[in-house]
Amino acid sequence: RERNEGEIHLRTCSVSGLRYFLNLIVRRSQKLKYNVPNRADYNAILEAFEMARVYIISEMETFLQQMLVGLLDDTNCLSVLEWSLRNYHAELTETVINYYLCSTLTTEAKVKLFHTADYSEFSTEWFEMIIETILTRCRNGFEWK
Repeated sequence: RERNEGEIHLRTCSVSGLRYFLNLIVRRSQKLKYNVPNRADYNAILEAFEMARVYIISEMETFLQQMLVGLLDDTNCLSVLEWSLRNYHAELTETVINYYLCSTLTTEAKVKLFHTADYSEFSTEWFEMIIETILTRCRNGFEWK
């Protein structure tokens, strides 16, 4: 519909997210490799990932998902979880939960993240998924991803 009407309808998107997405579009059209932004621009990557999903650009979506996972840390873990739950992205949700449980985050970082999750709109889901994952792993003999 947007193509036929020559319009693009964006929901809430930051300037940096839109700029990064358009940069990837230009690089794709010129058959150049995608670029990796600064780690501080994590939300721009998440927004570009969402737009790649909306506009069904599968190779860009795959690239961005790999980048999201590769740059995952204690500062963005909860925002990725919230986004994945809001957008029904089970694979990313599972990745975030496994990251929280299995990563080399310090105990202090995990405790801080756990307490921060208390204030999330998805706090109930966060705690339930952590408990379910731990129980599942216990039943399966502690085989962590």
